[in-house]
Amino acid sequence: MKLFPVPSLKINIPLIFLILTAAFIKLIYLNSYADLPDWNFLTVDNYFHHNWATVMSDGDILGSSTYFRAPGYIFFLAIIYSLVGSSIVAARIAGLLVGLASILMTYKLTERVLDKRVALVAGFIQTFYPIFIYFDGELLLDPLSVLLTQVSLYYLVRTIQDENSGYLALSGFFTGLAAITRPTALLLIPITIITILFLKEKFPHWMRALPLYLFSAAIVIGPISARNFILADDPVMISSQGGINFYMGNNEDADGFSATMPEPLGANWRIEDINHIAMEESGRQLKPSEVSSYWYQQGIDWITSNPIHFVNLYFKKLSLFLVNNELSNNRSIGAFSKKVPLLNLNPISFGLILPFALIGFALGFKKRPELRPVIGYVLLYILALSFFFVNARFRLPILPFMITGTAIGIRSIPSLLSKNRLLNIVTISLLISVSLFSFFMPVGVKKIKGVSHFVAAGLHNYNNADYQEALRYFQKAKLQNADAPDINLNIGACFLRMGQLDSAGSYFTHETIIHPGRAEAFTDLASLALLEGDTKAAIAWSYSSLARKPYSTNAARNLVRALTVDSSISSDSLIKIYRSIRADIGPNLIVLNEILLSLNSKGLTDEAERLAFQNILIKPTPVEVDDFAFGSRFVQSRENFKHSIAVANHILGYINAQKGDFSQALNHARRAVAIDSTFSDAWVNLVSAHISLGQFNTADSILNISIRKFPDNLSLQRIIELSK
Repeated sequence: MKLFPVPSLKINIPLIFLILTAAFIKLIYLNSYADLPDWNFLTVDNYFHHNWATVMSDGDILGSSTYFRAPGYIFFLAIIYSLVGSSIVAARIAGLLVGLASILMTYKLTERVLDKRVALVAGFIQTFYPIFIYFDGELLLDPLSVLLTQVSLYYLVRTIQDENSGYLALSGFFTGLAAITRPTALLLIPITIITILFLKEKFPHWMRALPLYLFSAAIVIGPISARNFILADDPVMISSQGGINFYMGNNEDADGFSATMPEPLGANWRIEDINHIAMEESGRQLKPSEVSSYWYQQGIDWITSNPIHFVNLYFKKLSLFLVNNELSNNRSIGAFSKKVPLLNLNPISFGLILPFALIGFALGFKKRPELRPVIGYVLLYILALSFFFVNARFRLPILPFMITGTAIGIRSIPSLLSKNRLLNIVTISLLISVSLFSFFMPVGVKKIKGVSHFVAAGLHNYNNADYQEALRYFQKAKLQNADAPDINLNIGACFLRMGQLDSAGSYFTHETIIHPGRAEAFTDLASLALLEGDTKAAIAWSYSSLARKPYSTNAARNLVRALTVDSSISSDSLIKIYRSIRADIGPNLIVLNEILLSLNSKGLTDEAERLAFQNILIKPTPVEVDDFAFGSRFVQSRENFKHSIAVANHILGYINAQKGDFSQALNHARRAVAIDSTFSDAWVNLVSAHISLGQFNTADSILNISIRKFPDNLSLQRIIELSK
């Protein structure tokens, strides 16, 4: 027996037609999508994947912190970016290809358990299923995770049918790939073990093959675990996100489908928030694995204290797996779909396939033993994920298998209806009842007044400096839900940018009233006070923000700016405050460099120089745990961070020049230029340092280069005038 039999090459015309049709549908969708403003603004997870993959494709492959999220999709996306450049278009096209491969695997799996005609039905259902069309166009890990899970189960089915342990090894390998893309795929392991144990009497040699399956999975997962342990000194198998996900699904405010924390964090929680809370409670620094354990324990404590509430919530989440609606996570899928006819006018939905899938699974479980591990995976996945929370993204991994069941069910209906009249009535009634149950299930999901799509559009226009258009979207959001967090802040920010300070202040103040526990409104009020020249108010608002979030970089920046112009504070107090800020905000060089400028402006050059030496040695926050990577303004991207290091050297050189140490000033000016050759002020310092050392020919040569690079730099023009 060959370990891996070579398949015979036969042209399958129906399959080719299926794939071409699917490709055509997906291209139509992407073309429609590209005409929408939504194309260019991403949701938070999309941004995180894009920014992380960009950093990885630039050479930072391993990172340096424990993976907060599984890295499998990022590896995939980074490979794409390394080949064609960091491109959202390329990422979306790659998603299209993953989607096509998933349709192929749905066809192949269904063909294996039944026949080609039923497989074709399954393939076409997935081709036109709206949620697959939608997710394949996003920069999300879910379609890739689905595909890898499909391949793993496909090879498990082939193992059963062909009695070939080589396929079991392939199943293990793809289990590993699926797990490092989304760790919930680890559920494949117990399903495979149970399958082999049940069949050991028939195929005793498979028990010897089981270690091969586990070893094949470990080949993929092991390096990720080793990387976390060696680089981060943290014994995490894949990622550390599990604890917070568990808590978000099990707390007093959990609704079963939202990735939100209890107030005041809500949906806008960040990694630094959950780390800070865990460390404050523990009274010490914690590794990411310990932070995850803390949140697991918080969820368990709530469950044990509220067993009845937990049971009700758990059954609600089980029910959410059966609802027809696609519950949104970041973007409102329903509102977005209305903009795309291919999605909006598409009649296929979960409530329509569910009754046929149940019939297909019931018949397949009895007549097709090789389908049992697939059905087992679907059931185990639903039971396990209901301990967390349920939405469209988390239901996606079971949909291809539900579609296989649907195709089998559709094929079986004629034979079921041919038995007798009573059975016909029962069958039809069952189909209608299950479908109606899915469409109108009373599981306590409140009618959410969705604002996420309006907010996303508003933020996109705001980032593009179209503040009037951004305001229009934010005001639409406010009409939908007047007290939604951050809506008033966003409206106020638009008014601030348009110079309407009174209106901005009114909205910022209203936010502090309806959401007093949140820090952001106080930060915005501090920014407004700085614009109005009210230093005392700016300091007070900044402290109010920092009292809620001591690690808020925006609040810290406002405080530094206010203290810089405040002449009433003593030097010792200022130094003490700035050291405290440095301890709280981490390696944010934008704020830390402002501290240097503030100290220098106050004449505290020795302290400024001491801190400047610390700044130039700072390493960036690892992108895999960087909250800034979740947004369009990735302020700590590698390019931005390099510029900040250049600025730190520039400031240090300036301080050296003030102290008369022109040799050191020259050294740091050279470093600043070497780190970021586009930083014009660093060239000014470089020219000035050479002049101060009497190296006029070199200064003149560098000045000529600088003028060609930066013809509009006024400082360079001033040097030319003085040299005449």
